[in-house]
Amino acid sequence: MRLFWVIVLFGSNLVSAASVAVITEESSSFSSSCSAGMTSLSPCPPGIPGATGGISGPDYQVGANAGPSPVGPPTFIPGARMVSVGVDAAAEYSCGPVLPCPPFVPLSASANASASISGYTEGPSRLGSIQVSVVVGSNHDSPPGFGFSDGTNFYGIGAGAPPGSLNPCCGGAYDATLPFMLGGPFSAGVSANAGSGVSSCPVDSYPITCVGAGPSANAVISFVLLEPDGSAIPFVSTPEPGPWALCILGLLFAIPRVRRSRR
Repeated sequence: MRLFWVIVLFGSNLVSAASVAVITEESSSFSSSCSAGMTSLSPCPPGIPGATGGISGPDYQVGANAGPSPVGPPTFIPGARMVSVGVDAAAEYSCGPVLPCPPFVPLSASANASASISGYTEGPSRLGSIQVSVVVGSNHDSPPGFGFSDGTNFYGIGAGAPPGSLNPCCGGAYDATLPFMLGGPFSAGVSANAGSGVSSCPVDSYPITCVGAGPSANAVISFVLLEPDGSAIPFVSTPEPGPWALCILGLLFAIPRVRRSRR
């Protein structure tokens, strides 16, 4: 019996020394659409408008892309998990110098993207920290969204974002280590959208070119959770049996053999 309690207490100490961050959900959504006159595609074929993908004609080109950000975090963090999105859209109508111009074709393109990760950290409630490396940027469109939370405190654009060279409207990046409650839920998410279009193109001089704003946006969060002593907490996708569970399983197999030996 004494041996049983020694093993159980030893196992519980191993658990406290080897807590993990359990990821319960990772999700992402990427969508795009583009149209030229009566032709509409969703998703819009990926590619650079006018080169490959999108919709193109003799006097127009339109395209949109949505997916993970082409820009990585400013700093590599060992063992970190990441959420990342990037979008862009473009439309252009041109005519000339050969006349007459073909009939005008209205153009539109849009792209939307979001990604998130959530889970919980094992163990009792305690104040640790989160180390993050963040990059956000946008051009001619609404700024991307980003945020991360411990279930009580939220850090993000307009809500406790750390100081630094961050300018959500035009782009920026920062690295920070922030207070973060452990022993409960955690989450991080990013989103971005872009839209472009040409609804009319006045013919007053030749050659003419009407270009819709070519917006792009991206957001990336790379992060790792830290114990109060600064040690990194490893991420796991599903809970793994703790040392105490392995000890108890060993005892369960050993007890019948002990009983047989006494007979």
